[in-house]
Parts: sequence; structure tokens; C-alpha cells
Amino acid sequence: MPGAAAAAVVDSRLCTQHAEGPAAVLAIGTANPANIVYQDGFADYYFGLTKSEHLTELKDKMKRICHRSGIEKRYIHLDDKLIREHPEIIDKHMPSLETRVDIVSTEVPKLAESAARKAIAEWGRPTTDITHLIFSTYSGCSAPSADLKLASLLGLNPSVSRTILSLHGCSGGGRALQLAKELAENNRDARVLVACAELTLICFSNPDESKIVGHGLFGDGAGAIIVGAGPLVDEERPLFEMVLASQTTIPSTEHALGMQTTASGIDFHLSIQVPTLIKDNIRQCLLDTFRSVGNMDPNWNDLFWAVHPGGRAILDNIEGELQLQPAKLAASRHVLNEYGNMSGTTIAFVLDDLRRRREKEGDQHQQLEWGVMLAFGPAMPGTATAAVVDSRLCTQHAEGPAAVLAIGTANPANIVYQDRFADYYFGLTKSEHLTELKDKMKRIYIVTTEIPKLAESAARKAIAKWGRPATDITHLIFITYSGCNAPSADLKLASLLGLNPSVSCTILSLHGCSGGGRALQLAKELAENNREARVLVACAELTLICFSNPDESKIVGHGLFGDGAGAIIVGAGPLVNAERPLFKMIVASQTTIPGTEQALGMQTTGSGIDFNLSIQVPTLIKNNIRQCLLDTFQSAVHPGGRAILDNIEGELQLQPAKLAASRHVLSEYGNMSGTTIAFVLDDLRRRREKEGDEHQ
Repeated sequence: MPGAAAAAVVDSRLCTQHAEGPAAVLAIGTANPANIVYQDGFADYYFGLTKSEHLTELKDKMKRICHRSGIEKRYIHLDDKLIREHPEIIDKHMPSLETRVDIVSTEVPKLAESAARKAIAEWGRPTTDITHLIFSTYSGCSAPSADLKLASLLGLNPSVSRTILSLHGCSGGGRALQLAKELAENNRDARVLVACAELTLICFSNPDESKIVGHGLFGDGAGAIIVGAGPLVDEERPLFEMVLASQTTIPSTEHALGMQTTASGIDFHLSIQVPTLIKDNIRQCLLDTFRSVGNMDPNWNDLFWAVHPGGRAILDNIEGELQLQPAKLAASRHVLNEYGNMSGTTIAFVLDDLRRRREKEGDQHQQLEWGVMLAFGPAMPGTATAAVVDSRLCTQHAEGPAAVLAIGTANPANIVYQDRFADYYFGLTKSEHLTELKDKMKRIYIVTTEIPKLAESAARKAIAKWGRPATDITHLIFITYSGCNAPSADLKLASLLGLNPSVSCTILSLHGCSGGGRALQLAKELAENNREARVLVACAELTLICFSNPDESKIVGHGLFGDGAGAIIVGAGPLVNAERPLFKMIVASQTTIPGTEQALGMQTTGSGIDFNLSIQVPTLIKNNIRQCLLDTFQSAVHPGGRAILDNIEGELQLQPAKLAASRHVLSEYGNMSGTTIAFVLDDLRRRREKEGDEHQ
């Protein structure tokens, strides 16, 4: 039950207790696997491990790539022992996705734990003082996800607010720090643990011309950063203060970087155009960021630099385009040399190296006050720029609490009535179309195309009710379990709606039925911590991704879940034009019920997503809902199933009408996972508008 997420939605006004001043990095920890592979011997290691030594021309090309990479060594979890235990990993004719997912599901949280314990030790406060956890990884394709497992390993409080980011690629660390900044500044005394961990095992493959550059570049590692804002306590000291964070998407670059889940793991695509794309756009991206804080003509050499070392060519191009002095990218080049590119994790290593250099310099040199952190991700949405500085500048907070300003919903055209579902389902699984449905690549292609389109339909309804242009949206949060590839659904939706390239995008993909609630929690933080921000929350699900033949263990889910999309626009005061609050959000909390990791889950397999839904779920909710609600008032209930609603109604002795909106949505649409809460809120607001003055 990682998703026992409760959000209080109310109609009165109560101001959030903001922090004092900007968020700051308070501690950093890093970790790597024990296995070291030196770059000058990597070609022999790689081609020997995959039994591909007969591919002499390709091996020679790998040697040339390694020689020019600027890398001396990398840490890689995969070794001979693992290959002997799981030979399917190097057999392209055998499915190996489930094997890989099983391994990384255990090892990624353990590696992150090692980095997190170092950061916590440096921080000097107990782990129970951590209020929020953000975990970024592309190596996670299952739920319960790595954030829940890390929280358990560290002994964090059950009330810790968790967010998992899984499709941001190399920009994941930067995006996680952006969110940590919002959380720390918008919640007085909040302390956010940002954890990133990657194992290249999930994308390891036999030598191939199209993938050889990536195999010569990426390594394994974990990073942890603790973020907080004033007032600081005890021995806390800011290593870097974060004044501003921005994100820019370079148009028409969807195919430059990407990843696709296949039966043999995650297939990465890395275009040779990436260094040039960054070179051609980096200056304008930085100018836009600095001008937003009043620095109209920055001198790039008057800054310190923490740049994600995506590769030697990327660093060379940034240095050349901005005419940086060679020492400016020394930290990034040193991390690339010692570890390779560890995807989103790498930025933690760069910040750690940079702070050590600055501490070592001490009073020998005047410390530069302003700096820049840069990271880059799939479809280049991760030209995510965060100004990391040592001076204090207050965020412009909104006035009052965040509010839901508009809601839109959408469903596919196909309707299946529940009393005929058994005939429909059993007939469908015997049809000639079954071959296509069981083909994983076909499923991914369908959901990759249809999920953003379904979300667009809901979003356009919400935008029309809102009454302002789509270009006024500043942030986009997209929640779906149906997306297993990058560029992800958030980027595609932003393009379909014509949002600004500067819109800040977040994709959440492993939160299940609590996803809509978690997205609204994040939207609340973003709206309240950024004056005039307007956040579009989009949720969409297609059960096609988990459709399967009849099976005793899955038949309950097939009789319960449906497809749909919801969109909610969230903002905070001052409201403009015809904006009016439908619901105001006073407080949002999240509770994990201990020992329930096996009650709900999903696993990515070669045949789609395999869901686990225990019959114990309604009882677990019944036994814990009262204690959860003693701390947080909840008025809109996700209709996970009839038994769940019955148990909540009985345990809290609610009048039958109290869950009328939830029961109506369940009756009309079924359980659409995280999307469903948008339908419940929409139904609830219609009921309240219809009642008008008839009732208080």
C-alpha cells in the first residue's frame, strides 16, 4: 500500500507555512558497484563477455570510441558471474526483461541506500527527520518501486512523501532537484532526500552498430542529495543554494534521445546529433534563465559550472560555444574520466566534486558567487537549467493555497457493459486479434500513440473551462502506468497542446491508483511556490498494456479496470480574469502502511505489464483508513473497487450519500487507476453546483 495518499480538498483558506529563503543542498553522498572496468580494456571485456570476439571490425570501432571518450574507468554491476547465472542476458533469442527487472529491483535500491547513508551521515540528523523522498531511475520497471524499497531500507517514517521519476533519462537528477527545491521552499522544516541510481544491466545487449556508442559511455552509480530551506538547525550548512530552476525543450528533437522497453530490456537510442543540438541551443537557454532573475548580460567565466558530462563531445561543445576557460568544466571532466556517464545520477557526482574543489581552494581564491547546473534528457526536454548559487534570493510565493481551477475528462469510444463483460473478454481472447495484442511491441506502439491523444482530449476540455490560452500553462505533470518509453507522454502532450518550450514537465509512471493524488500533491507545491504558476495535471490509462488471457490470479483486475483520461488545472492566487476555485487544497499527505509491499504491484514483462492485486487490499484499507484520516481530512475517495468503498463507509460510519460521487464514477467507468480521481472530483463539483444553495 505505497499509495495510501490522502489529499485534503476543502473550501476554506489557510496559508501554507513557507520556508525562509531559497532551498539549499545540505549534504551529498555517492556510491558505485564494486566491479571496475578500465576503458582501455573495455572492448576486450565487452566482446569477451558477450562471446562476440569474432566481430573484429566492430570491436576495433569500440576500441576507437573508448580511446576518444575521455573516460579512464567505469563501475559496472554486470560481471562474468551474473552472466553464468543468467545466460539469457546475452542470448538475443531469449527474453530476458523479467530477469533484468528482478535483479535491478533489488540492486538499485541497495546501491541508492549506500549513497543515501553517506549523505545522511554528513547531514548529521536522523533519517526520521526526512519528510520527502524523490527517487530518479530509468532502471525501475516494477512496483512497489525503488522509492518505497529505499524508504524501507533507510527506516524512513511511513508518512514520508514519495515521488518516483523513471523516464527522465540523463536529466533525471536535475529534474529531481527542481522538484526538491519546490518542496523544501513550500513546506517549512521540510527536508527532501533526492536519490538517483542506475544499473546499465537493464539495457545491456550484444554488440550492435547502433548501440555501441552507449556501451562505451555509460556506467553504474548512485547519488543522494539532501535539500532543505531555512530555518536551518543544528549543524546544517548550505553547500549550494538554489535560486531558480528552469526547463527548456528543444523543438523537433524527439528522436535525438530515447528509450524503449523491449522483451530484452531497455533499448536506448543516442543520436550523434546530440552534442551539436546542445551546442546550438545552450546559449539561448542560459540567457533566458539568467535574464529571469535580472542578469541581462552574464559573463559565463564569472560563474562556477556543474554540467552533466553526457560525453566528451558535449563538454567540448559547451566549452567552445560559451568560450569557457578550461578549468570551468574540470569537475565534469573529472567525473566523466573516473565514472563515465551514469545518466541522471551523474550530476550528484559533479556537485560533490565541485564542492570538494571549492572547499580545498578555501581562502586561496575568491569564491564565485553564482553558478549553473545543467542536465540533458530524452527528446532534449532535459535541457534543465538550475541556477545554483551561494547568495540569498527569495522565491515569489503565491497568495494563499492552491486551488483546482478546471477539470476535464475523456474516455475511448468503445463502451463495454459489465453484465456482458465475461462474454466479451473470453471471446476477445480467442479471436484472431489476440496475436497482435500479445505482441509487446504492438502494445507499446499503441499506448505510445493513444495515451497522449486521450490525455489531449481531456486537457482541451479543462483548458476550455479554464478560459485562458494553453500557453499560460507553466508546468505539466503527467501520470500514467501505461508509458514505458521515452520521449514520454508528457512531452508528446505538450507538443499536441502547443505548450511553451519552457514548460516544466514531470512524468510519473509507477504510482498506480495513487498517481492522480500524487500528481495533485506536486501541483499544489508548484502552484504555491511559484507566483502566477498554472499547473496542468494530466492522467491517462489504457488497460491494453496489461491485457492478458484469462488467469485465476488476474481475473479480478480484468473485471475492474477501465480506460480514461483526466486533466486538472491547478493554480494559486492572485487569480485573474474569470478564474474561480472549484476546490482549494489546504494540506496534502501520504502514508505507507508497513508490511504491505506484496498487496499491490506491477511488473514489466515481455508480454506487457503484469499486475498483482491482492484480495487483502480492501481489508488493509479498512484497518488503516481511520488513522490516516486522523491527520488528514479527505473528501474525495478513489473508487478502487466496491469492497474498498464499502469498507471505508463502514469503518468511518459514513452516511450513504458521502461516497455517492465515488460510487457513481465506479459504476460508469470502472477503476481507471490514477486517472479516476479526476472523474470523482468532476462528479463531486457537478453535484455541489447542482445543489447550490439547497444545502450548506
